[in-house]
Parts: sequence; C-alpha cells; structure tokens
Amino acid sequence: MPDKFTEVTNVGLGSRLGNSIKGVVFGILLFLISFVVLYVTEGRVDYSKIASQAVEVGSVEVVDGDLVYVSGKLDVGEKLGDRKYLKEGDYAFVERVVEMYSWEEEKSTKSKKKLGGSETRETTYEYVKEWTDKPGNSASFKHKEGHTNPLQEIKSEEFASSLIEIDGYEINMNGLSLTDDEFRKLTLNNDIVNLPTNEKLLLNDNYIYVGKGNLTAPEIGDLRISYSVVKDGEFVTVFGSLNKKTIQKYASPKGESLLRLTLGNRDQGVMKMKQEYKAAGWVGRIVGFCLMWLGLIMVLAPISVLLDVVPIIGSMGRFGFGLLAFLVALVLSSVTILISMILHSVLALLIVIVVSLIVIFYLVKKSKKIKK
Repeated sequence: MPDKFTEVTNVGLGSRLGNSIKGVVFGILLFLISFVVLYVTEGRVDYSKIASQAVEVGSVEVVDGDLVYVSGKLDVGEKLGDRKYLKEGDYAFVERVVEMYSWEEEKSTKSKKKLGGSETRETTYEYVKEWTDKPGNSASFKHKEGHTNPLQEIKSEEFASSLIEIDGYEINMNGLSLTDDEFRKLTLNNDIVNLPTNEKLLLNDNYIYVGKGNLTAPEIGDLRISYSVVKDGEFVTVFGSLNKKTIQKYASPKGESLLRLTLGNRDQGVMKMKQEYKAAGWVGRIVGFCLMWLGLIMVLAPISVLLDVVPIIGSMGRFGFGLLAFLVALVLSSVTILISMILHSVLALLIVIVVSLIVIFYLVKKSKKIKK
C-alpha cells in the first residue's frame, strides 16, 4: 500500500460562500471566547506570592494550619517500582513513559482559485511511522487500509510512594503537585529492571524494548519504555500547611490551595513558581489573541470569497482583511488585558476609581467657571 495519497476536488462559488457564512457563527464564538480566555488568564493565582509568605518549620513558633515550608533530603519509607518492569527501589516518585511505534496521519491542503470564484483543492494525506506516547486513532484515518495501529497494551503511568518524610515531617501525598522538571531520567540496567524470559524484551541505557523488531528496526505496535524518577535523598522543598508533624495541602482564606514540591531550596522553589506563572500568562495571552484574530478572519471570510470572482482581487482582499483583523485583535486584546489586570487587582481598581473621580471633579468645576 502507498503511504501518500492525493485527492483533488473542485468547489463552486456557491458552496464556498455557504461554508464561509456557516463559519461566521463559529468565528463570532471564537471572538467571544477570546475575551474569556484573556480575562481568566489575568486572574490566575500567582502561587509564588503565596509560597513567598511561607515560614520555615522550626524557625519560629507556628500553629496548625499555618503556611510553612520544609527543606531537606527526601526520606522514602518504602520501596517503589512500577509493578511491571522496574524493580522496587529508593524512589519517591516514578514516571513510566510508554511510546508505541505507530502510524501517524499528516494532512496538507493546497488550493487554487479560479476565475468566477470556484476553487480547486489538492489534499495530500501522508502516513508516517514514528514513536509517540499518544498514538493516533487509526479508525479515524482517511485511508485506513495498511495503516492500522494496534491497541497499546501498556500505558504511561505515574507512581508515588505512600510514605515520604523531610527532616522528620511526613508529607501528605493527597494533592501534592510537582512538574516534570523535578524528575530525572533513569539510566536502565539489569540490576534495576526485571525482564521476564517469556517475553521478547530488549534493554539499553534509556529504554526497555517490547516488540517483534528492535530499536534500530522497529515494527508497528512495538513499544519502548523509559523511566524518570525522583530519588530518595534528593534535596527538595515542600510548601504546604502544618498539621502537627505532617505537611498537607494549605488552604488560604480566599480559597487558594498549595501543596507543592520543588527541587532545591525555598528561594529556588519560589523562583520556579514565578517563572511558571509568567510563562503561563504569556501562553494565555497569545492563545486569546490568536482566537480573536482567527474569529475576526472567519467573520470577514464571506467577503473574501465574493472577491475571489477575480482571484487576484480575492488574494489582495484576504491579505488586507487578515492585516485588518490582526490590528483590531491586537488593540482589543491589549485593552482587554489591561482592563482584566485592573479588575483583578483591588489596588489598581481603587487607583482608577480615584483618578476618574478627580478628573470628573476637575471637569465639573471647570465647566461651572466657564458658565460664570
């Protein structure tokens, strides 16, 4: 079976116009959603500010429920593995990543406008083999025959020790969060993994290989398994609430919660959370802007389709409308971000109200003087 297919379709002006009009509704929806995304983005909780207020356990007198942090080496109270191939060892956390050698569908479309507003579309479907931890659903492929992915029998999974202590304080695992940055890639060898003799398993420093082929010549459905861990003895900091000799999830009076493990000391933990907050903020702003831009383009699309009666005019129109939508989205998203910042900040809101009252008072006073 070939792994590349090309389909050519001709779409008339009426069909194109009808589809673009239907897209206007979706464009309006994206436009409205963009405001919600931008507003919510600016109202996110900055956990670095909460964490920076935590006091060190033992440094001052604290009571149960106070926000604290404890830094020290992890002390794992039980051995941990993945109940499959990784033997139990001195790990606080284990992340098993299972990738399958799979078919993936790549779709690309080229279009050519014709005089009168019709369009020729050339759609290419290409099927490539690659390692992925999220295999594509081959049932939804355009050309299924010869490109079927089998069921993945072993899944990616995370495991955590039920008993972890730091400097004598037990960490309540319920609600504890940590990111992939805290995990270290585990170098594999026969001492730490279990390879059953009744299965065809191969091993190198990075992967356990399960399948009919091998790492240099894999077959569809073959698996490669890697592990990342947080080891016993790792120096970490945990932020949370004190409950006798246990650190558990902290709940602030505003309803915010925090139970977080980071590598390194307290300052490094706070800095990491600050970087995460800033990065997520920019992602949210860019997503909101793109939704607004795309929504406006879809709203203006019917006009572009009508202009395609003369292809060169249609191309110029699409460029012009795209640029116009970009500028409008840039202005509106910037204003929305600014207003959202103000609405989510009590101090900023008070300043705006005070300044507004001063301006109004000044204008009213000035108008009275003019009347006199």
